[in-house]
Amino acid sequence: MLKIYKFFLLFLMFYNLSADDTLNIYTAREVDTNLLELPGMILSGDIDFEDSYLEALSYNYTLKKFKFENGSSVVFGLEGMLVKHRGLQNNFETNLVLMLRYRELFWKNDFFNMDIALADGLSYALDTPSNEKPVYSEDNPSGYYPLQNLIIIDSEFYTPYLDFIHLFFRLHHRSGIYGIVAPPKVGSNYLGIGLKYIF
Repeated sequence: MLKIYKFFLLFLMFYNLSADDTLNIYTAREVDTNLLELPGMILSGDIDFEDSYLEALSYNYTLKKFKFENGSSVVFGLEGMLVKHRGLQNNFETNLVLMLRYRELFWKNDFFNMDIALADGLSYALDTPSNEKPVYSEDNPSGYYPLQNLIIIDSEFYTPYLDFIHLFFRLHHRSGIYGIVAPPKVGSNYLGIGLKYIF
């Protein structure tokens, strides 16, 4: 797997990077709940974390950018991720999502800016995602489903004085989309923090 990371870094060195592309690193910890209950847990501060973690390296390629007169913009991009799980789950994961990022959504000033982003795509575990709840069937006696849907929600914070570096918080949500990709009740939720480099 180390060879894949090296190839990824070499690709970035020689690829013609465009403005608004991002190189991202983040770490996250699994939360023992479903997606619908998670906002209430965050607001109450009563978050039930598990001893399951991930570290990720990703690259977001800009497909289209729309700029508005007030200075804000909408950016559509494709983000590919390499993820390493550790703790209660020990496997690699690869992901590809289509992301919509709204830059400077709420305000634009001389001191502080905020972006938000939403993404959806596919996630594939390269080995058994052993900490995800198994759902057994005749077609899949192991109960584990490597291919699932992936939803990403980001909130990004930065200062105009250093606007090429963003601090971001991320929800990393794998699921079967209520039986469309995998059976209901499979999947996982991770809350994380990371840094984005804006090209």
